[in-house]
Amino acid sequence: MKVSEVKKVSYKRMEGKDRKKQILRIAQHVFAEDNYYGATIARIAHAADVTEPTIYLYFKDKRDLFMAVVEGCASFQLSAMKLIIDGTNDLKQAGLNLIREDHRFITQVTSDVEKIMNMARVINDPEIKARVRRFNTEIHSLLAGYIEKAMAEGVIRDDVDPRVLARILMGVVAAMRTMLLVESPEDVEKIFMDAAEFLEKVILKH
Repeated sequence: MKVSEVKKVSYKRMEGKDRKKQILRIAQHVFAEDNYYGATIARIAHAADVTEPTIYLYFKDKRDLFMAVVEGCASFQLSAMKLIIDGTNDLKQAGLNLIREDHRFITQVTSDVEKIMNMARVINDPEIKARVRRFNTEIHSLLAGYIEKAMAEGVIRDDVDPRVLARILMGVVAAMRTMLLVESPEDVEKIFMDAAEFLEKVILKH
């Protein structure tokens, strides 16, 4: 969504917590469009229909605001992955959903979120990188737990290390998500389906 398409909301008629959410929502769009270094507090304030001093009531500076945006995006992606995996009682189908359905969710709902997380991974800031590492650890633990459960139920081969397999799946999903930013939906659809079929042949019991 373009920042120009975001409907402005008068901050004078908003409660403090709603005002902060509005600022974060608009900041996410601005950072996604202009990247971290190109975005300014002035542009975010204009898009959110608030004054710059209002933003500083909630955030110390642009870095602090970006950290809050990254925190929200990381939590959102983690929750989204949980929904994808937990969306079925069929463990085999849950694994395939992680590959086959993830791209639809990203392309239709979370393109800004994906841009923000990719941005955070390359910014040379120790605190931002630490948050990304914590996010990666949370995702890894989630996938490893799912894999161990699938092994116990005889769905996934039990001769592989669940932690290693979780890392492999994370790499596959990360690569696919990056491709979503540059490839056509049709091409990504085929790539995701091929990846799902390959993983099914390699790791699932038959």
